[in-house]
Amino acid sequence: MTDIGADVVRARIEALCPILDQIQDNTRSTSISIGVLHHGEVIFTRSRGFRDVESQVPADSETNYLLCSLTKAFTAACCGILVDEERLEWTKPLQSYIPFRSVVDPVIGERATIQDALSHNTGLAHMDLTWLGVECNYILDKEDVLEVVSHLPAVHDIRGGFHYNNYMYAVAGLVIQQQSGRPWYEFLKERILEPLGMHRTVTNRTKLPDDNVAEPHVVFDDYSLHRQKPVDTAADNTLMGPAGGVWSNVSDMMIWAKAILDAIHHKPSVLREVPTIVSHKSNITMSSIGENTYGLGFARAMIPSTELGMLSLNGPQREHVIG
Repeated sequence: MTDIGADVVRARIEALCPILDQIQDNTRSTSISIGVLHHGEVIFTRSRGFRDVESQVPADSETNYLLCSLTKAFTAACCGILVDEERLEWTKPLQSYIPFRSVVDPVIGERATIQDALSHNTGLAHMDLTWLGVECNYILDKEDVLEVVSHLPAVHDIRGGFHYNNYMYAVAGLVIQQQSGRPWYEFLKERILEPLGMHRTVTNRTKLPDDNVAEPHVVFDDYSLHRQKPVDTAADNTLMGPAGGVWSNVSDMMIWAKAILDAIHHKPSVLREVPTIVSHKSNITMSSIGENTYGLGFARAMIPSTELGMLSLNGPQREHVIG
């Protein structure tokens, strides 16, 4: 089969830009920055909108955004390196590395593995945002995670079904620290970010190299945009850092995407165990005709699909007809 050339792909993307602009306007998103990789080369980048509506400074390919749950892929990649170095095993119980337990379901405590944790397959309830109090201030410290997780309700038996759980990525951060001898964010920086040259990617807003950052905003009922005070809901030194604390930009994420693809195709890469990390581990839903599954920090879908936003806050609002 003949490969489609970069010019053809670029033209197709440019033809879609008016639709992207309409979506941005309809949702009142302050800025959107995108990049496209084609056969290992960046063939398209585009930014529209402002990183700060008050200063009216436009966003660009170097503008840092909080990646939120895209952080999970980085956390899984850290585990992959440790597995490759035989300091960690995907299918060995978490109890082998840290004092992990479940008061509610002792079987989960005894059998849950790092693979179960990263694939949201432990059976433990997510209890999302229970770590935050008034004005998004933390009411739990990262040192509390094992005690909190030990009392999470069980919604499935171990490996009995997909149930998204940010707490288990906090647990994974502890495992990385235990097996590497340093905090997860230091391991990430030294073993992945620096070797790849992702120099503007950080794990805490305070570590950003400059002020080129997408500020948080809120949309009022009259559709006006207002800048909000930044909050560190997932910084590297907080409970949920390993679940959602990475900041990055289009330029660096193109490097990240290429590294993943290189590893999948067995080309030289600092990443390890990537075929295992991106492979199917659990079904997100059973209702989709095409694939809608989860690996380790990666959601998988057959496109075109109505399931691409399944793990976002828009998931329950998705349409079941493509068009």
